[in-house]
Amino acid sequence: MNKKEYLAKLRMYLQGLPISELEDIISDYKEHFNIGISKGKSEEEISKELGDPKEVALGYINSLDSNLEENRQERRNNRKWITIVAGIVLVVFAISFLSYHSSYNPGFSPGIFSLKSDGDMVRIGPKGIEVKDGEDHVVIGWNGIKVKGGADEVSIGWDGIKVKDGNRSAFKSNGWSFLGLSNKDLKWEEVDEEKFADLDEVKNISISSPFIDVKVTSQDRDDLRIHYHGRMRTNVVPELVVDKVNGDLEIKLQLSQNSYSVIESKAVLEVFIPNSFKGNINSMASSGDIYMKNIVGDNLNFSTSSGDLFLENLKGKVINITTSSGDMNLNQLNGDIISINTSSGNMKTSYLVGKLTAKTSSGDISLKDISSEEIKLSTSSGDIVINLDDSANYKIKGSTSSGDFIPNKKMVVEENRRGRFMATVGEGLYPMEIQTSSGDVIFK
Repeated sequence: MNKKEYLAKLRMYLQGLPISELEDIISDYKEHFNIGISKGKSEEEISKELGDPKEVALGYINSLDSNLEENRQERRNNRKWITIVAGIVLVVFAISFLSYHSSYNPGFSPGIFSLKSDGDMVRIGPKGIEVKDGEDHVVIGWNGIKVKGGADEVSIGWDGIKVKDGNRSAFKSNGWSFLGLSNKDLKWEEVDEEKFADLDEVKNISISSPFIDVKVTSQDRDDLRIHYHGRMRTNVVPELVVDKVNGDLEIKLQLSQNSYSVIESKAVLEVFIPNSFKGNINSMASSGDIYMKNIVGDNLNFSTSSGDLFLENLKGKVINITTSSGDMNLNQLNGDIISINTSSGNMKTSYLVGKLTAKTSSGDISLKDISSEEIKLSTSSGDIVINLDDSANYKIKGSTSSGDFIPNKKMVVEENRRGRFMATVGEGLYPMEIQTSSGDVIFK
């Protein structure tokens, strides 16, 4: 193997490293050849002495990965310092917040403070405060407060307080009297109600719930079936109301009073839609989760305040998803347009097909096996992790203010410096735009 062949193979196997690092390695090996030739050695002899270029490249990549892990571990050891800084900044922000509301200044323009240490982070900006420490996540913003640790979660928003403890959940509605909440007025209630609806001339189905989980799926049937069942410990039981007006069918759990308390809910609103229905479906929940599976429609819209979303095998012209502080797990969504927007929730997706736009203010985005022809991703303070399959064909362009761009070995990296990056995977037929303010962009 001569010099040109050796360096070409070495460059190929080093793809995925930052361009500056790659060029430094190639320059070093050019120098090895020049020194060897000056001593009378042939290019073939020098190639044998240097070793297999694939093994050489693998050694550099493993070394870089090891260094990155050491740096991450070192940053993890700084968590106590980050927590102290977070506490100080929270106090400063609180004082500024009170001052701002006591003397409103139309010209007020808040700044941004961001401190990041691998997966740990403190960020303060116009949308509020976010602190991440391992699996612990605290978000304080205009929509309220969310504290999450593993499967446990507390959300305080304009609509009330929601507490999740594993599979158990409790909710207290708005009215701001929750500080005097007493459990003595709450008792276990059980519901088991079934209704049916004719879908003749119906073009729109709307489903809404205050704190009860909603499950929607398709069935081989002629009419629509609704089953509202389960137990809840509460001072008010939502009433199932089904209204059909012109081409609209509304299914809702209606409360008799604005202020309510729920200590635990094991109830669910199940809706079984005929396979033949191909109209619009709108599903809304304040603090309950939404599950939807095996649905084909025209426009599919989902909205939650503090509940999670679990969507699987959906197809529609437009799929629109909006959450305030809930996480979402999306699998096998197929639409001409897929739009996802969340304020402080994490996004885990796989097998999405369609023009995709995903935005989150303070959550992570995880994509796997996507087939979208156009992708736009943005997050203010979360990481973006993308798993590409062998058929991926994207021209990738993006920026990150205080995070890292980490490509995979299949990508040809054209730029990776000063927070800007550009790369190609496959033939680069489809555009992928990525923006993050204080998160990493990682391709696997």
